[in-house]
Amino acid sequence: MTLRVRDPMERHISRSLSREANPSRSRELRTRSVAAQAIGVLAWGAVAIGALAVGAVAIGLALLLQTANVAFLVALAFAVAASANLPVIVLSIFWKRFNTGGAVCGLGAGLVGSIALIAIGPSIMGVDAATVASSARHMIQHAPIFPLENPGILSVPIGFAGAIFGTLLTERDLPAEEKFVELEVRCNTGLGAEKATAAH
Repeated sequence: MTLRVRDPMERHISRSLSREANPSRSRELRTRSVAAQAIGVLAWGAVAIGALAVGAVAIGLALLLQTANVAFLVALAFAVAASANLPVIVLSIFWKRFNTGGAVCGLGAGLVGSIALIAIGPSIMGVDAATVASSARHMIQHAPIFPLENPGILSVPIGFAGAIFGTLLTERDLPAEEKFVELEVRCNTGLGAEKATAAH
């Protein structure tokens, strides 16, 4: 993504920094080089901050869930991933009108829905007896609001609903819909694939 954004930003920054209306080629290349290096440093900084944030969250969760069953945690991770990704993948393959707004809404609804259902389910909430060790106790000492340990049965449909409503409430992308038919024919028959291969 950084490489994709770098070129337009580099040109914009070099034009902004250049005081001349028509700078020489060597000056323009030197300015673009400085701009590219600055963008690279900023991108690496953003990546480092993101990695630190994700690492801190992962360490915090690992400390909280030291005694949890690993297979159970993997099942929850798959439920979250399926709730966010499955609706977007399925609808982008089979629904011509599906658009970016629907994809964003579907991802958000599935992700938030699955995490919320996990938080109010029996994996996080539960009333433990006084004899249960503190390391094995539920995080929230309250009767679970959602009865199922794995939220996928409800969170995947929430993701689909978010994707469908997001698509219907946003503007149609007619050029993308026209390309959908061509792509569907190409996927099912292979016709037109030789053009794409010859271009590369």
